[in-house]
Amino acid sequence: MLRELRRESFWRAVLAEFLGMILFVFIGTGATTKWTATNIPADVVQIALTFGLGIATVAQAVGHLSGAHLNPAVTLGLLVGCQLSVVRALAYIAVQVLGAVVASSILLGVTPKARNSTLGVNAINFTGCGMNPARSFGPAAVTGNFKNHWLYWVGPMIGGIAAALFYDFMLTTRFRDLSKRLHMLSSGPDEEYNVGTQPGNPRMELKPN
Repeated sequence: MLRELRRESFWRAVLAEFLGMILFVFIGTGATTKWTATNIPADVVQIALTFGLGIATVAQAVGHLSGAHLNPAVTLGLLVGCQLSVVRALAYIAVQVLGAVVASSILLGVTPKARNSTLGVNAINFTGCGMNPARSFGPAAVTGNFKNHWLYWVGPMIGGIAAALFYDFMLTTRFRDLSKRLHMLSSGPDEEYNVGTQPGNPRMELKPN
């Protein structure tokens, strides 16, 4: 745990997740704000494209720093798969949730009162790209609307765990050594990850501590 906390790359990654989440949630939930007349439904295609292009853009911006999880379900899945340490996973999830709340608070402040009643809060009949628990939490926390909110945590989290277990034990034989898995969970990798590039071919290099 202490080795992770002493790494500069750890804090850069945590900051990247925080800022990336602010940008993603602000852009995505901002697109759900209904500026059309009352009798005209929200443009679902516009919302879906905004979320999709938003997450792709943010992932390109911060992926080399944090891996661009930007989703507690993704982080939990990678934790179960022993791809990162417990302390890094907890830090990522904490800043993902905090970033979503900050983004929703900013959106509330810059949107006219007549248009900011929901801030993109998820609902059962229209999930609004709700497979990201932090994205769901931000608007819910700011508006105080937690109706059926547990669904947006339980479903994605179970999915992330199931995907990790299926990949690790059905699709690959990688990293089945229990001692190695426990070491990764407690201390992270022995070497820091450093992103290097070749012309037209991004690659991950290992850098000594």
